[in-house]
Amino acid sequence: MEQKLKQRICIDFCVKLQISATETFEMLNKAFPNDTPKRTTQDTGIFKTTIGRIVTEDLRLKKTPAKFIPRFLTNEQKLCRLATCEDMLEMTRTDPEWKDKIITGDETWVYGYDPETKRQSAEWRGQGEPRPKKSRILKSRNKVLLVAFSDNKGIVHHEYLPAGQTVIKEMYLGILRRLREAIRKKRPEKWTNGDWILHHDNARPHTAHLVTSILAKNGTEILPQPPYSSDIAPNDFFLFPKLKAVLKGRHFDTREDIIEKSLLALKSIPKEAYKNCFDNWEKRWRCTDFFNGDLHGISYQVSLCHIDATVTSDSRDGITEEGRQCALKDLKDGNDWILHVGNARPHTAHVVLQFLANHLTIQIPHPPYSPDLAPNDFFLYLKLKMNLKGRKFDNVDMIQAESKATLRNLSKSDFISCFDNWEKRWNGCIEAGGAYFEKY
Repeated sequence: MEQKLKQRICIDFCVKLQISATETFEMLNKAFPNDTPKRTTQDTGIFKTTIGRIVTEDLRLKKTPAKFIPRFLTNEQKLCRLATCEDMLEMTRTDPEWKDKIITGDETWVYGYDPETKRQSAEWRGQGEPRPKKSRILKSRNKVLLVAFSDNKGIVHHEYLPAGQTVIKEMYLGILRRLREAIRKKRPEKWTNGDWILHHDNARPHTAHLVTSILAKNGTEILPQPPYSSDIAPNDFFLFPKLKAVLKGRHFDTREDIIEKSLLALKSIPKEAYKNCFDNWEKRWRCTDFFNGDLHGISYQVSLCHIDATVTSDSRDGITEEGRQCALKDLKDGNDWILHVGNARPHTAHVVLQFLANHLTIQIPHPPYSPDLAPNDFFLYLKLKMNLKGRKFDNVDMIQAESKATLRNLSKSDFISCFDNWEKRWNGCIEAGGAYFEKY
């Protein structure tokens, strides 16, 4: 009876402090160091063993190990993930067969020795027998870089890069050419209609201007991938883990052995697994809490606004994907011009990228947080607003009329100088090692 009373007093003590169960445990743990297990608090007079029972039985606490994630995402990155997933779900609702068009690809290292996981190295032991021991072994330096592309029917194209080489933009361009040939042979229905969508991540070789311009010229539609989101990349959550699970704990002495065994493992994956993978992919679009991508409680609203679009115009925060698409329809078709816009979500939305690809529009990539490398930011808008500063306008019509007049007054030589200055800023960025630099 006295023991139960002490437990109740301890719990009441924690409640009065208005602290959480985890904080309660931390506080009590500090009050009872491991070297003095029989020490009691002045407030409660309860032994540490009793506290342990209260924590585990009454408060139902347990120690939970931390979960490793690729990165703690900012709100902006979470919103990017949300917008991308909503885009893909909308395309799936509009066209149930849309996923069949996607061909996804990526690269990964396959090692001559990749240590087993804890689960793989588990052994059957009798009661009272000691746990098996295993020394920590690192991955071998002998490795091969595998590039693989697949759809919901299986592998479309794969290749192993030559020893000592990694993926750079020129190399990746050659890989894409061989991918197109593989599609022509293995997926003739996709090739004949030109009805396929490329999905890859944001690695620099994938987003280099040389690569994006060729893809645009060929009319290849790109499915965007939000950064730090391996949980919604089929190769990362399905193909590569399934391939490497078979190879873990095995030693391969030569490059040829690695290629042979990994190729067997790759070919042993059944077609049904790829179909299940793409179905699982759609389920993952609906889940926004993978890898700290939780967006509960975060809301945003974008309103549709009318804009006067030109090739060099930038988007305001209030422009939706549909508004941007309508604006781009006023631009000329063909591949004799190049589009440059920022990385705002409306610019990179799938519906916009699809429109640009269908119209063979080449797009210059723009690095994030770089207004010093955006002509509209360091030239056009500054020129426009300088003439309007200090003046008052009573209504929107007056603002539009005066700002249009200011834009028309800009001469052709002003824009030529701006683009010359833009080139100088590229050099300034390179000289600064990618950091911000002094204005020219």
